[in-house]
Amino acid sequence: MTLSKLQKKKNNTSSTYWKTKCDTAWGALIHAMYNVCAMENVDVTDPCAGNLEAHHLISRGRIVTRHSPECGVLLCSKHHKFSKICSPHASPIGFSRFMEIHRPVQYAWVLEHLHDTQESRPNYKERLVELEYLLHSTTCVSRYANDDKWKEICDAASAAEAD
Repeated sequence: MTLSKLQKKKNNTSSTYWKTKCDTAWGALIHAMYNVCAMENVDVTDPCAGNLEAHHLISRGRIVTRHSPECGVLLCSKHHKFSKICSPHASPIGFSRFMEIHRPVQYAWVLEHLHDTQESRPNYKERLVELEYLLHSTTCVSRYANDDKWKEICDAASAAEAD
């Protein structure tokens, strides 16, 4: 019996089929963890505007960190793409400074993992299971986006993975 193209993609745990599902789960996890723009109430001269969007702190092209919750931050569309003051796309230096001051734990994580590499092809199906677990466990504490609570969430997730 010949397998369909879709079934072949499902059987390949490194396929774009599973990668896309991981991307969707990662975005949902970032939304659940933070629930508001990271820059809300930071600068009254640059208020939030638009939909909330998950942003990768390290390029999505770097597969090893692509689906790490630590690699994400939630921004309104204005602060994500258009703000001349602190957008990661329009003003990367301003955004880096924002992260250093307002999200120091996450900023340190980014610096530590910026050049991580992966030697083998990722198993996106396994990553999806991990992301869905984190999404379900994080939903309970999604209102706590400050650095201390973020660290607690990540520590708890790491401890759960170790068990």
